[in-house]
Amino acid sequence: SYPAAFKALAQITVGAMTEDHYTAGFSNFGNLVHLVAPGAGIISTVPGGGQATVKAENGTSMATPFVSGAAALLMSAIPQAKAMDIKRVIIESV
Repeated sequence: SYPAAFKALAQITVGAMTEDHYTAGFSNFGNLVHLVAPGAGIISTVPGGGQATVKAENGTSMATPFVSGAAALLMSAIPQAKAMDIKRVIIESV
């Protein structure tokens, strides 16, 4: 399903895994997914009652920031790297 089915060359499609390191039942999976990251029981801030609260959340939206953060660290460490280089390093190192 989309956006995982888009075919952008530098795109990294992220699924969610459970605390037991299994692909979560709610996650995308299969040949469209490049890797999985923690996505179950992730503590996050959520809006509510005019003030942000903290809550455990599940989803690929919880997993993707782990990979985005890794990409940002790589990009800062190797500023001359192209997006495809960053993608390759991440996928080959998981």
